Amino acid sequence: MLGEFRFSRMGIKIAEQHKKGYKWQHQVATALANNNTDTVALETADAREWFMGRDVRPEGLSGKGEMLVSYNGFIIGLGKWVGNRVKNGLPRELVRDKNLF
Repeated sequence: MLGEFRFSRMGIKIAEQHKKGYKWQHQVATALANNNTDTVALETADAREWFMGRDVRPEGLSGKGEMLVSYNGFIIGLGKWVGNRVKNGLPRELVRDKNLF
């Protein structure tokens, strides 16, 4: 079927340029990142909140700037420290209103 379709652009979008630098795409972060980088590991309750599109407040942790968010050793998205909470960077089309697990 690939011969039947005409593609104008092929590839993947890695990041978007903003005023203060670049913002990584969620799909790139979850596919290519590993736990050796700056990550915040979430507990089950916080991971549920994360997938519902809510910000999380990991106990005893704080930081600055953007980082990866993980659960059970798997990267589940991008987040940004805002005070003592991690601002959810999950794309709106991936947000679920119900518990996934």
